[in-house]
Amino acid sequence: MTNDQMTVMEPGEFAADLIFEGSQNVSVASEFILPDYLPDIERILRVTARTEGESELVSDGELHFNGEVIFSILYLAEDCQLKSVAFAADYSGELVADGIQESDVVISETDVADACAQLSNPRKLLFRCQVIYTARVYRMHMIEPQINGVRGVEDELTIERDKVEVPAMEVRRERSEELSGSIDIELDASQPPVDQIVLCELDIITISCTAESGMLSYHGEGVLRCLYQTPDGGYAVATQRFPVNAELALALRGKCGCYAKAKTGEITASVEPNSYGEPRIIEVDYTYWLDVPVFYASTVKLTRDIYSTDYECLPVFGSCVLRSPARTYETNFTVNAVKPRGEVTTDVKGSLIMPVMTEAAVKITDVKLDSGKNKLIAEGEAEIFMLALCRLAPKTTAVVEHGSDQAAEPEQAEPETTYCGVTFSYPVKCELDAHGVEEGFGWQCSVGVSNVKGRLDSTNVYADFEVNLNLVTENVGTYEYVTAATLDTAKSAAKPAASLILYYPAEGESLWYIAKKYKSTCRDIALENGITEGDKLPTVLRIPLPEKRKPIFSKVI
Repeated sequence: MTNDQMTVMEPGEFAADLIFEGSQNVSVASEFILPDYLPDIERILRVTARTEGESELVSDGELHFNGEVIFSILYLAEDCQLKSVAFAADYSGELVADGIQESDVVISETDVADACAQLSNPRKLLFRCQVIYTARVYRMHMIEPQINGVRGVEDELTIERDKVEVPAMEVRRERSEELSGSIDIELDASQPPVDQIVLCELDIITISCTAESGMLSYHGEGVLRCLYQTPDGGYAVATQRFPVNAELALALRGKCGCYAKAKTGEITASVEPNSYGEPRIIEVDYTYWLDVPVFYASTVKLTRDIYSTDYECLPVFGSCVLRSPARTYETNFTVNAVKPRGEVTTDVKGSLIMPVMTEAAVKITDVKLDSGKNKLIAEGEAEIFMLALCRLAPKTTAVVEHGSDQAAEPEQAEPETTYCGVTFSYPVKCELDAHGVEEGFGWQCSVGVSNVKGRLDSTNVYADFEVNLNLVTENVGTYEYVTAATLDTAKSAAKPAASLILYYPAEGESLWYIAKKYKSTCRDIALENGITEGDKLPTVLRIPLPEKRKPIFSKVI
């Protein structure tokens, strides 16, 4: 390339590409000592863990992430009392993602697995878990070809491009500031009053999420559970479902596809008297955040071929992978989980009497396309916990009569009742209409569970619940296009000597092919023959060979 040559690139053709996808596990271990106001631990019934305050930073080809793990245990204290306690432990990690840049869009998710707790003594606990950080990184690529060897506008005007419009998308990630709300649970006459609250938990389930005209509208449902002790020393559960709505400003035009994940923060609960002075109102204050990946449907024009009417032009071909929103699903379905009593895990040996509280958590692990049935099949697993009253296996004692070496028949001790934790897993499956979804598609989702009910019979353990699924699918296409081209202004394009050529198109020949063959242009041939680009070609074409193009400008006097 000589000193008077330059490189040009036509602006405006950008599309999002998935440049990285990966995950990293971080082990978290922390000790915790019970505060003085709580009684000793006799047996741990349930351990849960969730993340809070997640943040990430891109630096030197790595994703640095950190946050807190909120551990929570439900335990059995002396005199068969139920108690709960929670504490936080920090976590941090790095995920190697070569070439990642600060301008890239990171869609991440943080899960917790294998949460457990061990007792060092009745007041000291060792917590462990795995924090699983998963990231998908999108980058906006400019896909116009780089043209080398151009000396100025005059040379640019000789270049002809064959372009095709293909679907693409833009990607954003919107995260809200801390949001807050409050809700009251008023117990009806069929429920016992509250002596003290043992445990209060809140899940926010996404019902719908829409992004349009610069505004994101979130509609969710809060599912509140409060386990409390009654004045007679028993336990009961109060539940409440209520709407959660929010709006966020967006810097995107038009209508977008999106899904939302709601993260709960601090939850505080207190007991208040009703109008009759009875402790039947539970007042709950809470905080939460919204994490919303947004996928905006767009189109880009790929250059399929290129040539110059005056000079030799050498194209370089390559391929690109472009993603475009396929469909967004907002659906719910019912799961009726059943497990034989002998196949569930319990923390004591005994027989289950009745459920007190039942919880379920669902994770979607795979979404497959059944093209024959035109169905999407979402599959996953539910992890179910049931707090149940159970009867311990009776203990026996041997009675020895005075003055005898023979032991009398053993006497059976009175059976004891206690509370125990019951866990089991159950597969979940949902079928969706797959219209518009293509082979090789990608997917992302959020999932929530509501209306959980547990029951028992003599043979099985049951858990019935609703699953709310927000699913975004992406079609993935691979396209060949011109990535670069070199204009050799020292070599003129070979042209026929005639000023007019009559050409008889063969079946299937395109106007572009003919124009390139004779170093003319599609518009000049169409104008000469009184046709429009895209029309069926006539039997014979007149092909004018244009003079060298000159820039169009007004004469300066």
